[in-house]
Amino acid sequence: MKNILFLFSPFQENYHNRFGIDILKKNFVVKIFDCTPWTSKKYWDLYSKNFKKNNEHVVINNKKDFLNHISQINNAYIIENLPNNNNSHWVRKILKRKNCLFVSRNLNPIPELRKNIIEKIIAFLKLLISVNFLYTLNQFVQKKKNNLIKSNSEIFIVGGQSALKKIKKGNIIKAHSMDYDVYLSIKDIKGSDNRKPYAVFLDQDMASHPDPIVLGIKREINELKYYEVLTKFLKKFEIDTKLKVIVSIHPKSKNKNLKNLLEGIEYSKENSAELVKNSSLTLLHDSTAISFAILFNKPTLFLTSNHLNKTQFGPRINNVAKIVNSRIINMDNFLEKKIDTKDLLQFDQGKYKDYLDQYLKIPNSSNLPIWEIFSKQIKEEEFKKTIL
Repeated sequence: MKNILFLFSPFQENYHNRFGIDILKKNFVVKIFDCTPWTSKKYWDLYSKNFKKNNEHVVINNKKDFLNHISQINNAYIIENLPNNNNSHWVRKILKRKNCLFVSRNLNPIPELRKNIIEKIIAFLKLLISVNFLYTLNQFVQKKKNNLIKSNSEIFIVGGQSALKKIKKGNIIKAHSMDYDVYLSIKDIKGSDNRKPYAVFLDQDMASHPDPIVLGIKREINELKYYEVLTKFLKKFEIDTKLKVIVSIHPKSKNKNLKNLLEGIEYSKENSAELVKNSSLTLLHDSTAISFAILFNKPTLFLTSNHLNKTQFGPRINNVAKIVNSRIINMDNFLEKKIDTKDLLQFDQGKYKDYLDQYLKIPNSSNLPIWEIFSKQIKEEEFKKTIL
């Protein structure tokens, strides 16, 4: 059987199901490398504290480790999730030399924020004086290096028309987003009839997400400012709408102070899809988990604030809200003012359908799980490495 080599940084607990490891094992020899200690040491310093040993994958600590473990691997399919840095770039070059086929996953496309020329100039000037300039410049260079490798990918798994349009050459496997896989797994499960109608807020861990620490950039969101407005608004929302609010905590969140920050607000973790499915309304900023609201036909209400509008998140929230034609509320403006509930539970079916086609599922593609679609097409067509 052919080898499939996964390269992660890091390999998270939910990846076993998310990447269909058991499905792939039926047709491939699956190997999993966790390269975090080597390619993203700062992340490993955080991640290793909760690391659980698993016989299924090996931890790669350095170049020597990597070379030892790939010594017998040739012509493998490569599915990677590595950061853009010199170590990762070196790994990709080595695997290319070993005639491996890179599988590019275009499965979770998100709406891009388009800027006119004036907005681009303003953004560039702000970047020049920002503390993140050197980081952004380095990321730009690394991304260009990475794209030289990825542009030569032989196989593309595509989950939406917006991603499909960007692929100029290569073997295309038409599929859907990973969130659509989750949707398929729970769509026919009946929810509990005991819970009263509620709204779910999709948390993005804006104030404590580990990425800024790992990437060495300044965090834009002030935790106290953010949660002070958010909790006040959510409590006011409950009173005005008579809908209880449940906060769906971001799966990567390590914030141990949520009990105090969200005092008086119910919250839950690792069941976003189920919470959205059984809700009456979805509240969010610009979370990619909006996909569940689209798939389960749930109305959406976008939340921003004076604080968020001064960050990169402000324009992004406005952009997604516009794309799905949903209401957007500045929370600061409604702490004393009554929330208008008229049309709150309505949504634009046409815009939702467009979002589904563009970002969640190629029209008329199979409803099989992604990795079954992948295995089936690879087995049938036996893609060969070609120079296109």
